[in-house]
Amino acid sequence: MYHILIVGGHDATFQFFNKNDYHYSVIQEKDSLGSNLKSLTSNVRIIEEISYEEIEEKYLEIDQSKKIDLIYSFSEDGLLHTAELVSRFNVKGISLESLEILINKEFLRNKLVDSKFSIPFKELSQVEELHNFYNKHGEIILKPKVGSGSEGVIKVSDEVSFNKARSYISSNPNDFIVEKYIKGQEFSIETMSKNGKHEIVAITEKTLCKNSFAELQHVIPALSLSEDNLKELSKFAIDLLTYLDYQTGPNHIEVKLNEGEVFLIEINNRVGGDYIAYLINSVTGRNLYQETIDSYFGVDESKLDNVIHPYRYCVSRAIYSVFNKENILDIAKYGEIIEYSYKETENNQKNDLVVNCDKLGMFVFGCDDKEKFQDFIKNVSLVMDH
Repeated sequence: MYHILIVGGHDATFQFFNKNDYHYSVIQEKDSLGSNLKSLTSNVRIIEEISYEEIEEKYLEIDQSKKIDLIYSFSEDGLLHTAELVSRFNVKGISLESLEILINKEFLRNKLVDSKFSIPFKELSQVEELHNFYNKHGEIILKPKVGSGSEGVIKVSDEVSFNKARSYISSNPNDFIVEKYIKGQEFSIETMSKNGKHEIVAITEKTLCKNSFAELQHVIPALSLSEDNLKELSKFAIDLLTYLDYQTGPNHIEVKLNEGEVFLIEINNRVGGDYIAYLINSVTGRNLYQETIDSYFGVDESKLDNVIHPYRYCVSRAIYSVFNKENILDIAKYGEIIEYSYKETENNQKNDLVVNCDKLGMFVFGCDDKEKFQDFIKNVSLVMDH
């Protein structure tokens, strides 16, 4: 039986692994030890925080006891460190080369130059270049070269936001790039690759928080897409992965559809966050976490078991301010709140400008009736008032 080492991740993730298929060990932060992890394995090594030094130390301890066949992280914080271990110890897992291309926005945009996936962008070396790019393209996006979760991303569309962006990068403009702002509806394309063969698993329709790039909501299936749109987005994603010569594992591809044209916003080689895996499991029966592990050992068939809550329509919704679950139970009566997490905070103030890491919690709602599902989405927005 293969020995799998998983680094970090939300506790909800661990319920998707079948402990009869592999032997699992986990390196986890001390504040993230939940019931699903404890149910999966007792071989847990605790660390203070996600850092390469702590992970390597625990890796060597575990490997000495039982040889590790694959190391992986479903947490953005752990991806780079596990890839570094893959490179250093020649163990299966995500390659450092493929990861660095995708987590570094400058590397990615340069690699895509002169392809159909390219959008106008500029690597900054001095503050004045921000002004020139803004004058040329109008609305633009400033983002760190390396980062995640919408942190540090600023839309520049007027004098106020321009001054904010200029002040933000004044000390280190080399750490940022600017891109032309793309209008349109945003979607997330979830894919699985096995030995260079790519498959579209699902497409979710995304809603962002007002006045920020923090993700608020994902809906599956993407109800606004026509069949032609679905084919177009699917082909775009497959062509992108082929162009990047991506080989094995999941990808979370963020795109915008504007007047029939598809534009690449981001690509991350991981399973989509915000409980997207729940949505996919409920609506399609696919288990992306287990499939990711399987993909490294030549298991070709898709996992259509372990469907936790089967529904035709699902939505995940982020919680960014003080919330009472009782407020949505009545409007959820035609379906089910199939996952819910919420953590109180001392700061009870709403903040219109948030980033993904400001989330206090999330919930997933499933329903089999399309009309009642759409009513829930409309009504929950009124109740939560983001």
